[in-house]
Amino acid sequence: MNEEEWLACEDTQRLMEYLGWFLRGAQRRERKELLCEVACWRRIFPLIKQFGRTAVEQYERMADGLVSEDEVEAARAAAITACEQGAENASCQAVLNLEAAREAVGCEAVRCVRPPAFDPDDPAQSQIDNAAFRRACADENAAQCVIFREIFGNPFQPVSFDPTWRTSDALLLAQGIYEERAFDGMPILVDALQDAGCDSADILNHLRDVGATHVRGCWALDLVLGKE
Repeated sequence: MNEEEWLACEDTQRLMEYLGWFLRGAQRRERKELLCEVACWRRIFPLIKQFGRTAVEQYERMADGLVSEDEVEAARAAAITACEQGAENASCQAVLNLEAAREAVGCEAVRCVRPPAFDPDDPAQSQIDNAAFRRACADENAAQCVIFREIFGNPFQPVSFDPTWRTSDALLLAQGIYEERAFDGMPILVDALQDAGCDSADILNHLRDVGATHVRGCWALDLVLGKE
């Protein structure tokens, strides 16, 4: 994979495989891997029942060392049990992996395109269902790739951060944005970084882009926070 392919890729599996190869021999970035999954799950929170949301929230806390693996596993086990007991719909399984999350989106798309008088034996309707499912899954896969790049950045263009830019003001703003998911405050953080002498166009432009998909684990925000 080259840089152009990395930036345009809409297949999360390819991105994960390449990143695994790129980081071979290096320390695994487990926190970012967890936050990437959490960000994808959060996209479909309206489709996930409360037991699933609890599992996702525990994963997120574990990424920052706030809960133990045992606590996370207990929440995940509860979600799995609910699925096995036939909880309200198949989308409960979305908390198990990203492929299941994409399938949950696909199932929701099918539900939305079905007419009130749905005939399961109508071949034409089945074709509509299949097309809607495939299109929704592909769109969700592409959206997950955007999140992947938001968290892991561009491995072909590594960005460094001068610790002198991490002033008390910049750090306080960054911590508030991270903890509250207040990503609309990124431009204010840009001002603080510039006041501290930050001249990295990559960092400043990414934080300044309010139209971008920003999530916990954002590569630029993590640089300010000193997180791996």
